[in-house]
Amino acid sequence: TPIFLLLRNQQVMISLYAFTFVITGFVTVARFDFHPDLAFISQTVRKGGKDLLTFALVFLILVLSYAIVGVTLFSAIDEQFSSILTAAGVLIFVGGGEIESFIELIYDDNAAAVHGEFLLRFYLWSYFFFVTLILFNILLSIIVE
Repeated sequence: TPIFLLLRNQQVMISLYAFTFVITGFVTVARFDFHPDLAFISQTVRKGGKDLLTFALVFLILVLSYAIVGVTLFSAIDEQFSSILTAAGVLIFVGGGEIESFIELIYDDNAAAVHGEFLLRFYLWSYFFFVTLILFNILLSIIVE
């Protein structure tokens, strides 16, 4: 049967296990209400759930917008911007502080010759401004509420 053919594939099994562990983690956090100190996590998620989903949507839209711009500008120059998904992954890592790939792109003479150093720096610093300064402060205010 077709389902057994899918289950034979090791990658599908690994993905199912990973999905199961993530769901188990969410259920475990939801059950923390029995302990006063651990209940802080589940109550924060429960109270700010709508705000957190709104934040996630805004974050996703902003990252995908910058990823599309990055693919448009840099796909011929840098393989990290070869597709929207890889560019979005790079941007998420850059928002977390992994900026080595952007630094290499800024100081690449070929990229600066094609697009200009100002455009490269504007792309990087505007992403930093919107994602790390504004969006992460919004996330912090949601959690503190």
